[in-house]
Amino acid sequence: RARLLRAGVVDPLTGWNSRHYFLSRVREQVAASVRASKPATCLVIDVDDLGNLNERRGVAAGDAVLFEVGSIIEAQVRASDSFAHIGDDEFDVLLPATPPQFATRLAERILAAVRTAPIVIAPGRREVVRVSIGIAGLDPAALVAGTDRKATADEWLSRAQAALHQAKRAGGDRCVAS
Repeated sequence: RARLLRAGVVDPLTGWNSRHYFLSRVREQVAASVRASKPATCLVIDVDDLGNLNERRGVAAGDAVLFEVGSIIEAQVRASDSFAHIGDDEFDVLLPATPPQFATRLAERILAAVRTAPIVIAPGRREVVRVSIGIAGLDPAALVAGTDRKATADEWLSRAQAALHQAKRAGGDRCVAS
């Protein structure tokens, strides 16, 4: 595990994959989607009001929420999916061979699972949290061989981020597809 941490593959706070690892997987997925002519979808998941929780209950409570929300997400995704703690209050999920409409079902399951799981932040203290989710699909028919994987991956993640921002502006605790 120490070697993986040094390599930047594992996030030291949560123990899940890191941003660095996830971004490399997204670029690989762009190429795989073009080769196999199969769609893929990315979810960007943000813990609503985590900063407020940190102020009210302390950073240790916020860290406990991140770990538990990550556990909830991990329980919902397939072994073939890539899942990472990107930083602060954000988790991303890469869903290979998955069109956005199927990813929306997963996002709704994640929302429901988080809503119904009060998180223990300290002995005898539970906190109910919510998440917002942005969804963006990758359509291989719109790509061609030789596509710039980094630029395509960046644009794909930007669309998922934009969808997340729409969900947040609409009050949070929801998913929005781009």
